Amino acid sequence: MYIRVLGAGTVILEDAANFSELKIQVEHPPAKLSAVQGWLNGVADPVGLDHAWISIDWLRERSAAGAGAALRARFDGMIEFARKHDWVNDQGTSVRSHVEWAPD
Repeated sequence: MYIRVLGAGTVILEDAANFSELKIQVEHPPAKLSAVQGWLNGVADPVGLDHAWISIDWLRERSAAGAGAALRARFDGMIEFARKHDWVNDQGTSVRSHVEWAPD
């Protein structure tokens, strides 16, 4: 799954049943970082240009995890995999993700 940032507050979750990858795709160049931070409010907190901490609750609510026990288990497995690699914050509320930017 990936979060797609289109701009002006338009943030959508794509490929919501794909629990084998997680990233943020920004349709703007990195020079727009300050705007993107505002658009991601409540969704993710960018850490520089390369990574962000994504709200696990936000992902769970919008992913296919709500579509049945098997998909919930796959979502939980994705988060557990991230936890084993120290990609989940200490509070257990956010998961670390790579950010891809559109070229300048």
